[in-house]
Amino acid sequence: MNKLVKTLLLILLIVALTLTVVACQKPGEEDKLPEDNDGSGAVPDDNLLDKAQVFGEIRDGLVLSGSSIATANTRFVTSEYSLVVNQINTTITYEAQYNESRNRDSVILLRVYDNQFARNISFVYYDKGDLYYEILGQKRRIEGFGNTSSFDLFYDIVTMFDLGGYFYSE
Repeated sequence: MNKLVKTLLLILLIVALTLTVVACQKPGEEDKLPEDNDGSGAVPDDNLLDKAQVFGEIRDGLVLSGSSIATANTRFVTSEYSLVVNQINTTITYEAQYNESRNRDSVILLRVYDNQFARNISFVYYDKGDLYYEILGQKRRIEGFGNTSSFDLFYDIVTMFDLGGYFYSE
C-alpha cells in the first residue's frame, strides 16, 4: 500500500509540473525558427565574429595570463598532522606563505601542540624578518632575524615540515 501511495504522489507531481510549464507560456509565444531575409535559406546571425578578432583576443588573454603567472611569486601551504601513540597526543600545524623570489619575505608558522595538556610544545612564527618563538612556555622575539646569517639554516630546517609534496589530505 505504501508503494502505491508513493507512485501516485510521483505521478501527481509530474502532472503538476507539466501543467505549470504549459501554463507559464505566454499566449502566441511558440518555438519559432528564425526566418531568412534574403531567401537563400541561410539564417542571418547578429553575433558573427571576425576570425582575426577572435584569435587576437585569445592571444591577448594568453599574454595577460602568462604575465600574471610570472608575477605571482607567492605560494601558500597549509598542513596539519595529528600524532596519537599511547600517551602521546600531538598536533603539528604548518602554514606558510612562501615568497618564491625572496625567502626572507616569507611568512611561516610551525606549531607543535600537546592535546593532552592543552599547551604548545613549540611555536615558531616568522614574519618578513622577525622571528617569534615559544618553547615550553617561554616566549621570545628576535627582530631582524631575516638579515642574520642563521636565517638560511632556519629556513631549510623549518621548510622540512612542509610535507605537502609527500602527503595529501583533505
